[in-house]
Amino acid sequence: MSFGLYFHIPFCEQHCHYCTFPITVLPKSEHAPYIRNLRKELALAELATAPETVYLGGGTPSLLGSDLIEQLLTNVVGAANEVSIEVNPGTLDPELLDVYLQLGINRVSLG
Repeated sequence: MSFGLYFHIPFCEQHCHYCTFPITVLPKSEHAPYIRNLRKELALAELATAPETVYLGGGTPSLLGSDLIEQLLTNVVGAANEVSIEVNPGTLDPELLDVYLQLGINRVSLG
């Protein structure tokens, strides 16, 4: 049976009045501990097979440094057909897109 993984990255630059998602506006120093805890949870799951899809949503996952995204995706992407990340246009540039491709991210959701 195939399955997908959704990683909720709750960090945003501000809380928009129209947003109903659970988000938080915290300093970047809080990003690494959150990713570390996500990785611990993932290890506890002891996945036997790679997911078909991986989705990083939130919040604004593109606020994370590429090093944290790499840490999260290490040993997860494997044979995933689609790896998606939500981004705000102001957090994206051509260099970051190249990094995303190198990390196995093959779909970007703008908005």
